[in-house]
Amino acid sequence: MVDDFFLDSNSSPYAGPQPLAAVFKGIQAAVKQFKARRVAGDMLCMIFYDHSLKWPRVVNLTSDFDSILEYTAFDDLDDQGQKLHPSGIGSDILGQSATLGADGYAATGLELLIRHGMFPTRESHTNTALALQEATQQLNHYRNTGVPSSDFVVLVGDGMTNCTSCPAECPNCSSSCTIGCSNSYDTYVESMKELKWYVGKYNTNRNLPIHVVQLGQKVRPHTRYVYNLDGCMSTEDIMASGLSPVHGGVILDGTWIESPTQEQYNQAFNSNSPNDGFLESNQDMAEIAMMTGGIWAPIRPQVGRPSSCAEHSAPSNCGVADAMQINDPYCRSVTAQVTDYFKAIASDNPFSLVDVH
Repeated sequence: MVDDFFLDSNSSPYAGPQPLAAVFKGIQAAVKQFKARRVAGDMLCMIFYDHSLKWPRVVNLTSDFDSILEYTAFDDLDDQGQKLHPSGIGSDILGQSATLGADGYAATGLELLIRHGMFPTRESHTNTALALQEATQQLNHYRNTGVPSSDFVVLVGDGMTNCTSCPAECPNCSSSCTIGCSNSYDTYVESMKELKWYVGKYNTNRNLPIHVVQLGQKVRPHTRYVYNLDGCMSTEDIMASGLSPVHGGVILDGTWIESPTQEQYNQAFNSNSPNDGFLESNQDMAEIAMMTGGIWAPIRPQVGRPSSCAEHSAPSNCGVADAMQINDPYCRSVTAQVTDYFKAIASDNPFSLVDVH
């Protein structure tokens, strides 16, 4: 998370710590769409996690969209800049009494999130498989009541999962797997194997699209260029053809290495240098989106302004093997990108592959 003061493309004031503030703006946009379409049975849940799932980090499936909007109101302002939490509000989404400030307004969404310990603590790890299991359990609970539904999951983060449970039934997991969490490349590999195994296992008899909103400078979200006889292929066409829309490997000292050694993988995984990048996470998370029919949404830096941004078109270096689009092709702010993808996920057919603008 980077807390940086800047003016975005719409000359808006300080946007808050990024990409955290952008994620909550995206969630708000999706919830508002669910609320506006008024489809009976629509429900949402939120799961905040690191290496554990402790109450109250899990907000159970609910149709109370107003409570979720209140909870995710990161900056406490609506679209018109007005306060969202007037005095007299009864309780928050977890049933806790609202805390009123000196101005007579209830706690902001950010204050609620901090109060309930939703954010990861220092020295914590990431167990994405655990969070996904909780999500599917929530969905199964309502499926077992006999209510038909069209379900989907949205994973938001950098994809750097690094906790293992070493399930015996996982066919691709290493026999030398050690249960626990570690910030190492070897643990990442085992953790990702478990995550993909669970995704495949759950989708054997179900259709559960998993949409991936990938962000974080360390993993360098991007799309790669693929050329065919008709020119440069779009991201959705690349995915529909069964090809990965991203590069794997690593970036070290600004140079892409397609087939790194174990030492180079370790170096990129543990590096905090802005000149290095762990691209393998892009490839793994894009694969999860593809195998479930979900949307893969890379959140990239903004260069330029939308008003002066050239239309997305075939680049001159489309045929170059290592060519990649590392900046947003539509010159959108991080907030605009996240919001656009969340809107697409909420409104489009959950099995469609889209490149949003």
